[in-house]
Order: sequence, then C-alpha cells, then structure tokens
Amino acid sequence: GSATPLEKINDSHIHITDKDSVAVAFSSSINMNRDQLLVGFDPKENNEYHIKVMPGAVEDYFGNSNKDTLTNLLKTKKKSDYGSLKISFSNKKYGVFVQLINTKNNKIVKSAYLDQKVETILFEYINPTTYLVRILIDQNNNKKWDAGNFTTQKLAEKVVFFPKPLDVRANWDLEESFEFK
Repeated sequence: GSATPLEKINDSHIHITDKDSVAVAFSSSINMNRDQLLVGFDPKENNEYHIKVMPGAVEDYFGNSNKDTLTNLLKTKKKSDYGSLKISFSNKKYGVFVQLINTKNNKIVKSAYLDQKVETILFEYINPTTYLVRILIDQNNNKKWDAGNFTTQKLAEKVVFFPKPLDVRANWDLEESFEFK
C-alpha cells in the first residue's frame, strides 16, 4: 500500500498479458482507503497472467508517481481445483460484511457487503482449506464497520462468527445457513 493517498491512474502504463502474450482487457480503480491500486479482469481457468505496472501508472495526492516497474505473475487453476461456499442468512435486520478467513494464516481471503435486503452470499473459486466466517454487523447501515470510541462512550458495531469452521473442498459446492438471533 501507499503511505500517501492515491489520486490518479494512467491505464496506458499498465499492461496485462496471458500465457500466450495476448493483451487482456482490464479495469482499474483505487480502493476505499486510497492506498492500493486495484486491477480487475476476467481470468480464465488454467491460465497465467503477467501484470506489469510501469513508471507513472499511479499518482499520489502530492503529484508523485511510481518510479519503479512493478511486475506480478498470477496463475489460475482449473475450475475443478476450487470450491465454492454459499451462505444464506435469515432474520437479518442490518447490512453485514461477510469475511472469509483462512484458518492456516488468519488472513481474510474474500470479503463482501450485503445490504439489509440481500440474504445470500456466494464465494466462488476458493482454494480448498478450512475457513472461519466473520460477520460484521452494520447497525447504522452506513456500509462501513464502526469501531467504538471511548471518549464518546460509543460501542463498536457487533461482530459475530459462524458457529463452526467450514471445510471447503475442491470441486465441491458447500451450502450453509446462518440465523441472526
């Protein structure tokens, strides 16, 4: 991430090619915290993608741009090498953030926001392993999780965990449900 807020992206300085050196169409944006460049494209299974971010691709708040070339290699597997997880929620009164956490390294691997009306989330293309599901309840429906404030004596918005770890397997669609009490 960037130490100063990012402001501009120059897409002509970003190149993505597949394993056959064919250019891949992409979209770019800056994340909500304004500290990361996000690049989105439609990956095909069993492929590899070379992502190159050339100097001048990103400019920060002070007008400084990246000076180095950044490269990354992304490999995709066959669809059958991944699993999926579908969770249905009932009695949901607020929007929620649903986070999928890998139990091996405690890292968030997928995250999504569901507003009050949406009751189902589908995480696809998940590496087979065991996951915890953390649910952050957006009680004021402002689409962000609000931490507490000791000075104003405001409590943090509620956090709950799915009652058990979930074992996602390759080529398997796991369906679970969660009821808010």
